[in-house]
Amino acid sequence: AGQGDGFPRRPGLQPRRAVDSALEYPAEPTGSNGFAIAPANSASGKALLAAGPHDPASLRAQLGSLQAHTPHSITSFDELHAELLRTRARGWAENREEWRLGVCGLGAPVFNARGEPIAAVGMSVPSIRFARTQARALAQQVAACARDASRALGYHNGSERDPLLSTSTNRRPS
Repeated sequence: AGQGDGFPRRPGLQPRRAVDSALEYPAEPTGSNGFAIAPANSASGKALLAAGPHDPASLRAQLGSLQAHTPHSITSFDELHAELLRTRARGWAENREEWRLGVCGLGAPVFNARGEPIAAVGMSVPSIRFARTQARALAQQVAACARDASRALGYHNGSERDPLLSTSTNRRPS
């Protein structure tokens, strides 16, 4: 059951307002791409990038440059491309201290009825609580939440495997 906004919520996952994140982790816009946090360094950003064209040349044109925010930041377009291929294959994105030390994140894209990525569901977790087994379990919940939101918006692509980040281009309205 949602909280007045029409979107279903998974048990144990609470929504977080963007203003709360901005207060805890202030970030200045990185440029004309409109992202407040560099998309290559956030799970939600990587989820959205993976859902669209993400070859190195397209990424370079879209993002301009990649900045190192921590020693774990992705700073190469080839490395980012490889990460986005992994993200697309598994259906969710991961950030392991790439934006801020001590903070990890998970994200999955939300699609509209036309199959266009329009938002991402994401969560941040202190790195000390982000073991691989926990991350996988939480990632499945984040992906399920994004899938539910996408379906509520009329999204359907016919894939039984993972309708969100399928490598197929058969995204279509239901």
